[in-house]
Amino acid sequence: MNFINNLSMRGKLTTLVVPALLVILYFAAESIALSYNELSNMRQLRSMVELAEIGDPLTESLQKERGRSAVLFASQPRTDAARQAERELAEQRRQTDTRISDYRRGIDALLAGASFDRSVETSLQAVSQGLANLNSLRSSIDNRSIAAGDSASRYTAMIMELIDRIALIIRQTTDPELTRDVNAYYALAELAERAGRERAVGAFLIRSGNFDLPTLRRIAGLGGQQQAYFNEALAMQASDTALRATLEKQSGTAASQSLEEKRETLFSSPSGMYALDAADWFNNTTERIGELNGFRKDMLADVMALATAGVADARNDLITASAIAAGAVLAMLVLMLVIIRAINLQVGRLLEGVQFAMDNKDLTRDIEIASTDEVGTIGKAINELFGRFGNALLQIDKSSVQLATATEETSSTAGQNSSQVKNQQQQIEQVAAATEEMSATSEEQVAVTRELAGSMESVSEAAILTLTGSQEITQVTGEQARLARVLQDLANEFKVPAYS
Repeated sequence: MNFINNLSMRGKLTTLVVPALLVILYFAAESIALSYNELSNMRQLRSMVELAEIGDPLTESLQKERGRSAVLFASQPRTDAARQAERELAEQRRQTDTRISDYRRGIDALLAGASFDRSVETSLQAVSQGLANLNSLRSSIDNRSIAAGDSASRYTAMIMELIDRIALIIRQTTDPELTRDVNAYYALAELAERAGRERAVGAFLIRSGNFDLPTLRRIAGLGGQQQAYFNEALAMQASDTALRATLEKQSGTAASQSLEEKRETLFSSPSGMYALDAADWFNNTTERIGELNGFRKDMLADVMALATAGVADARNDLITASAIAAGAVLAMLVLMLVIIRAINLQVGRLLEGVQFAMDNKDLTRDIEIASTDEVGTIGKAINELFGRFGNALLQIDKSSVQLATATEETSSTAGQNSSQVKNQQQQIEQVAAATEEMSATSEEQVAVTRELAGSMESVSEAAILTLTGSQEITQVTGEQARLARVLQDLANEFKVPAYS
């Protein structure tokens, strides 16, 4: 408590304001941190969407290469069909190599300005490793030193690494609309992958010419999975969106209807399989997959637009939060400085007024009052005190003048009384001398004279008493004059106008 009492007004006000300022700074920093985290998350999300966009063309090429490789495995060596399959596979490999180069350039550019968590980095490393081993896989396929199933599995592993990245985007989203679109995009990616597997397995089965029920069941299962993913993608879209209307029409496209007819022919009987051509199957499914990938691109564009808008909104929120926080802190500091300055000025005026009165012995100058608060009330009270004290000094000065006047009048009266007493003593002495002279002439006059002498003695005593009283009056008058001079000096010292 003594420490607070010994603080200056500025120190007390600072002590009062600093805790509130610290609280404002805390919540401002927390708000800015939340906004910055949101901005970082949205940037991360947009980078993930860009990563998926970079990987989509490579995914499509790998799916085609997987299907072409399956057709090659199903073709008899050194036949026209095998040579045709080899030419088609070689062309597809060139397209895949082009897509791989584009993918690597895109990844390098993306990593130059973005960072990802460990799961994404693991996926990037897995795909990179798979692409590095792609040439050895191709050599094994050309030499037929690897089984068709193993070859398809290795292609599928790389493809699923690319597709599973989309699932990582879903973990990053917090916006409901963006989450629905990403889920729909992921469902379409899974649908396209199941369609790609159906393309490879069906083309392999038809080209091999070996009717196999487990393979047919696998194709049927892939068809059912495609329908499930299609329904999931459709459910994620709002009823009034153009993309939903386009998806609903997908089953009525020529490619979808043609593929459905080929499925029915394939599942009808063993002889139905021989009525189909592997190239037609491959081209028909490829066309349908192309339509699905078109839907995916449109949906990915919507996702990218939402992610970009989310980044812009998060950036605006961060700027707004920072501006509000900075404004609040600045306003608090300015307000604190203004209040401290105002109180210091008020207190300074009080001290200046009191110090002026002390130094100059002048109570006539009022303290300047510029507020109606407690400091202003104190100033008014000090001005009132100065006024009352000044009026008291004026009354003292007036009384001292009156006392001096009365003293002078008393002194004059005393002087007159003293002169009269002296005159009376002289007369008495003259009468006494005359009486003594008369005592010698007449005895009769002696008695009269004695009586008269007794009377004169009484008069003389009275005169002596009168003289003594005059001396005392003179002393009192002197004391009154000295008191009047002291009061006059006191009034002059405080510069109070004297009354005559």
